[in-house]
Amino acid sequence: MSCHRVTSCILTSVFGIVAIILALGVITGWFTKDEAVIKTHGVSVRCIISDYACWTINIKNETNSLKDIQEKRQADKQAVRDILASWGLKDCIVDESFKVEDQHRYAYNSDTMRFDLTDSITVKSKDVAKVQKAIISFTESLMSQGIRVNNNVRYFYSDLSQLKLELIEEATIDAKNRAVHVAQTMGYKVKKLGSIDTGIFSITSAATSDSLKNDYSEGEGAVNKKVRVVVHGTFKARSN
Repeated sequence: MSCHRVTSCILTSVFGIVAIILALGVITGWFTKDEAVIKTHGVSVRCIISDYACWTINIKNETNSLKDIQEKRQADKQAVRDILASWGLKDCIVDESFKVEDQHRYAYNSDTMRFDLTDSITVKSKDVAKVQKAIISFTESLMSQGIRVNNNVRYFYSDLSQLKLELIEEATIDAKNRAVHVAQTMGYKVKKLGSIDTGIFSITSAATSDSLKNDYSEGEGAVNKKVRVVVHGTFKARSN
């Protein structure tokens, strides 16, 4: 066999292999100028009303003798329980705790009362409106009795897990619609989803701007909340 014929056979084989690779590339989309990858994000926002409240009442006292303050502590706690009972919230007490801090362990606090005491009573109730009203009356009443308190009230939505799933679904649809719009302006058509990732999940006061990136805690103090979900999607498109 001549060298020319061998070379011709080799070239024929090479071109055949290349043709097969090119055909496979067109079929599978590995090698084509007619495909595009479009990256978009989708957003879903829902306004909700909290359906239960968690109210922690912190009763404050100071003393140089833990023994001498016990009677006042008990009287203060009873005053709190009585007011809660008057609002129909006594049975909603779920926890009571006590904390004492020695102020004199810090040299610069030696001129203050030695012990700082905090008795905490936590109430949980599904009657959010009642809790809101009780807090105002409660604080005024205790102050008139010389009892120092501070309130930490948080409002929650009990079915948040289901709501989050619904918002992710809506945000995903929004992401796809955006991808379709982009594809149409390019003369392409979205064929399939490449990937989808959840982004920011925030709970804020309903009055908060959507531009703020907040976490769960920011919205805990608001009865009316705004829940926002963002997803990031990658879509594959092909020219029409």
